[in-house]
Amino acid sequence: MFRKLKRKVEIDTSASVPKINIKLDFAATLEEYDSRHHLDDPKIKEELEKIVSEAMKNECMRILAYLQEVGSDPIGFGEMFRSKYNDYYKTIDWRKVYPDIEFNVEVNTKIDFQGAIN
Repeated sequence: MFRKLKRKVEIDTSASVPKINIKLDFAATLEEYDSRHHLDDPKIKEELEKIVSEAMKNECMRILAYLQEVGSDPIGFGEMFRSKYNDYYKTIDWRKVYPDIEFNVEVNTKIDFQGAIN
């Protein structure tokens, strides 16, 4: 279960194709786990955090690519461009630029608590 989320979105308009860097930091809780997984071992816990982070990153990238493909911006990146980079926004056609934006997603997951042990 994810308990906390911090997100940071950075926009770079210096190149011919804009870039959006998204950093997500999750604090997670495992409500149940099998004691055979040895999550009290820091190396195993760290490996699990990496696996979850990579899976979340891949899913975010898949969703962002799909949203670009269908031309949908429910996250509001266009509004971020319009409000923070208005001079740049006025020079582009958002509908034409949005499908080509390069996204970089970084996900960090920290498991803070393990719940019931089976």
